[in-house]
Amino acid sequence: MDSETILPGIISLIAVVVVFVVLIYLNKKFKLGSSMNFNNSKYIKVLDRCHMGLSNYICIIQIGERYFLVEVSNSSAHVQQELEAKDLVAFKKANVNSFKDFLTEKLSNLESKKESK
Repeated sequence: MDSETILPGIISLIAVVVVFVVLIYLNKKFKLGSSMNFNNSKYIKVLDRCHMGLSNYICIIQIGERYFLVEVSNSSAHVQQELEAKDLVAFKKANVNSFKDFLTEKLSNLESKKESK
């Protein structure tokens, strides 16, 4: 093998790697992944999502002026509870970093109320 055949191969390999890196960067920067396809509805918005396992998660969705807590798995989705707007305002005022933290706090409050009865 001589340098005349190896050099173009190396240059081509470097160009392909650079293209892949740029595509990965653009995908992350503009969120061109699957989440963009699910959240472009005019009337339904997914406000937040918390994974509970590999294939299960709960999310807060807004439909018009109403809010719902929905449990989602690979095979189904169930509305667990309708939320009031004041509950979401409490979430914003709670100064927590994520929905998961907020949910953990609310569940611990419910457990303490049950234990006190």
